[in-house]
Amino acid sequence: MINNNPEIIIIDFGGQYVFNFKRFFFELGISSEIVPYNITSEEIMAKNIKGIILSGGPYSVYDPGTPKLDKKIYDLGIPILGICYGNQLIAEQLGGKVEKGQQGEYGFTYLEISNLKDPLFTNIKQKSICWMSHSDLISEIPPDFEIIAKTPQTEIAGIKSLSRPIYGLQWHIEVTHSEEGEKILNNFVFNIAKCKKKEWNVDSFIKKSSTEIKNIIKDGTAICAVSGGVDSSTVAMLSSKVLKYDQLYCVHINNGVMRKNESEQVIKWYKNLGLNIRYIDATNEFLKKLDGITGSDEKRKIIGKTFIDIFEREAKKVNAQFLIQATIMPDIIESTRGEANKIKGKKHGGIIKIHHNVGGLPEKMGLRLVEPIKNLFKYQVRILARKLGLPKEISERQPQPGPAGAVRILGPINTEKIKIWQESNHIVEKILKPLHPSQYFAILLPNKYINNLNINNEIKNIVSNFVEPESLIEPFIFSSQTIGVKGDERAYRYTLGLKMMKNGVNLWFTLNSIDILNLQGIITGRINQIVRIAALLSDNLDYNKPYVILIRSVETKDFMTATPTLLKKEILMKLKNELNKIPSIGAVFYDYTTKPSATIEYI
Repeated sequence: MINNNPEIIIIDFGGQYVFNFKRFFFELGISSEIVPYNITSEEIMAKNIKGIILSGGPYSVYDPGTPKLDKKIYDLGIPILGICYGNQLIAEQLGGKVEKGQQGEYGFTYLEISNLKDPLFTNIKQKSICWMSHSDLISEIPPDFEIIAKTPQTEIAGIKSLSRPIYGLQWHIEVTHSEEGEKILNNFVFNIAKCKKKEWNVDSFIKKSSTEIKNIIKDGTAICAVSGGVDSSTVAMLSSKVLKYDQLYCVHINNGVMRKNESEQVIKWYKNLGLNIRYIDATNEFLKKLDGITGSDEKRKIIGKTFIDIFEREAKKVNAQFLIQATIMPDIIESTRGEANKIKGKKHGGIIKIHHNVGGLPEKMGLRLVEPIKNLFKYQVRILARKLGLPKEISERQPQPGPAGAVRILGPINTEKIKIWQESNHIVEKILKPLHPSQYFAILLPNKYINNLNINNEIKNIVSNFVEPESLIEPFIFSSQTIGVKGDERAYRYTLGLKMMKNGVNLWFTLNSIDILNLQGIITGRINQIVRIAALLSDNLDYNKPYVILIRSVETKDFMTATPTLLKKEILMKLKNELNKIPSIGAVFYDYTTKPSATIEYI
């Protein structure tokens, strides 16, 4: 269950970001292990543990049957840091009180630290921006504890024992967008748990993973699934340095919903790299199977199975026994964690979304799966890609899910929609590429809206606090549901489009960045049906045209959390003007939602 000598253990209560701790410790060269919540104090004492993290999770501590910690662990003298659910668990188990909050708190908020002299807060700013994702809060602290932090909505945002090295923080320090999060985690690891820092060595990773590939494949033959993205290209290059040319067949499948002219460019790249590349145009096969399919999970499962069917056919042609695939850590996390309906027998939540290369894979496969980079996050893959000598066009390339346009076209797919999406996405990429956001793309949606949720007045009341009196506030609730994340749970709900005008001025262009982030956070936190907020860039909606475009551009390091790219007015206007030239587009919106409550992709 635990490594022989982990310095830190992360006790898993089902939080979506539990692997972020593992990634952070991995970078520092600190040995760590994620363990189930029912680990005992005896099992911990049998190891030389220096610190304990209690993760977040999709539970409420006051509900019957929720996971709890062996209370003897609190008395071991080992430093403990609880995050979100872990923080609330400390409070509840040690004599405090946790209650449902009046509203959820998702995304950015202002944080204020009470005691900067505490070793947990060495070199930390007293006031900063932090990342929240919770609906419960501590209403009474336990005896022998003090309050160490607060936010405007959460008076008890952090607690500390006065006699034991036990801390609880309501905000998520493990995500990249809590401004001081990494520093606080560093302070816990080095100042309180007394671990020693080591550097992560990419050369060691290459050596270790190369040995693993060689030991698995041996004298056999493998096919490597290559999309043209940084992940699969990196895996192909890594494998090509270990396997002989006729042992490794890189297979690129055109699924019919690729980006504009994508497959042609990808094949040229791979030939120039000297890879043994095979090109399969499976457009008709994919589109036939996707005909009439609208659901996110159904699309991803169909695409995952169809990819495998084709790979297995190609494998038979070259007598390959292995499929090398570029699964990375966020794919695994989102496909196995976070659903309200918990998976029985597992110590965590269910899916956020089904990635075609994880949850979308068929249960039985004729090929043995090899996943050399499954423990890496995107930014680590880019470092590896550069080290392996991949050209910049690939190592810095825009990430795209394997299903591509199939999950960026909401609703049923047809050739007309594919062409419109490809052209729209091409415009978005052309304009935003020089700005280097982490990820950017276009979403094609039906120009249809619903008015039966009875939330328009509440929306207007919230928005009125951010704009001048007598402003025009007009909500548009898209009929197509999308996937979001609320309190570590999957939320399959709605996107809110917002028109805000006064005297002919689009008020979205007058808000500062914090107002935008707080506005979307308050709406998604307070209104359960909404997971995304999008600004109407067009002057009006043309209901006579069948589609609208939503632009999604985000900043992120690990793709587990993200903030919207806060573009300048002139860039937004350029996007609007170019996209409005497409004849069937009735309006253009810009997505201002953080992750959470929205995922980066829409479905």
